[in-house]
Amino acid sequence: MTHDIGSMLRDRLGLAPPVPVAFERGEVTGLHGYTRQRIEYGGLEGDTIPAFLFTPTAQPARGGVVVFHQHNGEFHFGKSEIAGEVGSPFQALARRGLAVLAPDALTFEDRRGQVHGVEPHDYDWLQHYSAMSYRLLDGDTLMRKGLDDAQRALSVLIDATELD
Repeated sequence: MTHDIGSMLRDRLGLAPPVPVAFERGEVTGLHGYTRQRIEYGGLEGDTIPAFLFTPTAQPARGGVVVFHQHNGEFHFGKSEIAGEVGSPFQALARRGLAVLAPDALTFEDRRGQVHGVEPHDYDWLQHYSAMSYRLLDGDTLMRKGLDDAQRALSVLIDATELD
């Protein structure tokens, strides 16, 4: 039996096949040339994944992309960095005529356990370390969780924007 490369990678990494993912739309903010809408959807472990969906307003989106923020040890920055609100101005990718879904990675910004938002907290690094360590003890990896989150983000982007 032949497998495509995506199936082989999913099998190797223990990822479930991509499936449609239910999501909820939140507040919409009109900005210069695009809108930002808060989106939330469920992760594999029953967790909530918050994201921003950016869509151009002057023309229909030419395509779409899922953009994950940088790590850089700045756990308090997530999707807001892609929005250009905090952090590196080079991360602001929402002004290019594409639909952009920017989710928070696990243990970043609004996916931190005890605090949310873009203010740093002393506990941030430990929470990230714990998320990785507990998975290793269970024979799993944080990377597998991140890859599953990415699959889900792509499904949400396609459904939320009705892109082909």
